Amino acid sequence: MLVALSGSFISFEKPAPAAQKPPVFDVITISAAITPPIAEYILQSIDEAAKSNAEGLIIRLDTPGGLDLAMRDIAKGILNSSIPVIVYVSPSGARAASAGVIITVAAHIAAMAPGTNIGAARLCPGDRREARTERGVGREGGSEKRIDHRRGGPPPQSG
Repeated sequence: MLVALSGSFISFEKPAPAAQKPPVFDVITISAAITPPIAEYILQSIDEAAKSNAEGLIIRLDTPGGLDLAMRDIAKGILNSSIPVIVYVSPSGARAASAGVIITVAAHIAAMAPGTNIGAARLCPGDRREARTERGVGREGGSEKRIDHRRGGPPPQSG
C-alpha cells in the first residue's frame, strides 16, 4: 500500500523543466560600401532570420558609407523588423561612417568593438546625441535624430 501511494505521489509532481535552449541569432558581415546589392542582402537576411525563428540578426559592420537610397532602405527594414537587429561595428579598426551611422542608429541595439569609430573622427561639444559627422548638414542630417527619437531619445529640434 505504501508503494502504491508513493507511485501516485510521484506521478503528480511537476516534471523537471527541460534544459533551456540558448538563443540563436543569425550573423552577417558587411565590409563594404552601402550599395543597392548590400541593402538587398541585409533586407533578405532580416527576412530569413525572422522566418527561421532566430531571436534576431547581428550585422557586423565596417563601412565607409554609401548611397542614400540604399541606406534608407536598410534603415526602414531595420525599423520595421519583427525581430531585433543588432549592429556591431567590428573588428577593431572598423568604422561606421556616413550611411553606416544611420544604419547603426536604426538598430534595436548598437555596439562597437574597442578601437572602432562611428561618424566623424571628432565629436562636437555637448551631449552624445549632438555628435555629428563633418558633412552632417545635408538632406540626411536630421535622420539620426528622428530615428533616435523613435528609439526613445529626445524629440528632434528644428534649426
